[in-house]
Amino acid sequence: MLRAIPLLLLSSVLSLAAQAEIYKMKDAQGNIIFTDTPGDKPAELVELQPVNTQPVIEPGAVPDTVKPGVQSVYNPKILSPKEGTSMTAEQRDLPVVASVSPALGETDEFQLTIDGTPYGETTRENSFVIRDITRGEHNLRVNVISLEGKVLSSSPSVRVFVLRPSAAGPNSPLNKSKSPSGAPKARG
Repeated sequence: MLRAIPLLLLSSVLSLAAQAEIYKMKDAQGNIIFTDTPGDKPAELVELQPVNTQPVIEPGAVPDTVKPGVQSVYNPKILSPKEGTSMTAEQRDLPVVASVSPALGETDEFQLTIDGTPYGETTRENSFVIRDITRGEHNLRVNVISLEGKVLSSSPSVRVFVLRPSAAGPNSPLNKSKSPSGAPKARG
């Protein structure tokens, strides 16, 4: 019985691979139908593009912040984007605005991090633009850095989501069958 399990799993995987073909055909009313089982009706095999995938983003080492029990002089925070913000990858660039109180000392600077990895150079400016941000979930943080490169203080992390563009976007043919309210039109 135990020997049959690997064979059963292998046959399941092979059957899934065989079902990966998609066919295009017309029904009796002339409507186009996509199916994985065309049966005995005439059908055209549809060539599918490879699936868009992205490897898992491994979080980088989060820089050390101020030692426990030591009060930081600075209180940085990210003003924009807000926690949980979602955007599509079509937007490509993500502006980030930070604040700090009290104001930075003469030699201290900001450093933006994405998923624990520094992004760009340190700067005295409190606004950043993340160019060509990749799809997925990202954690943003702004650190205040000393002239020696030591992290003096860190903002709370802000999580943003970059989504794959929808095939049913506002100009998609998939939305042509919907009324302005977004509800499907009634067929008469």
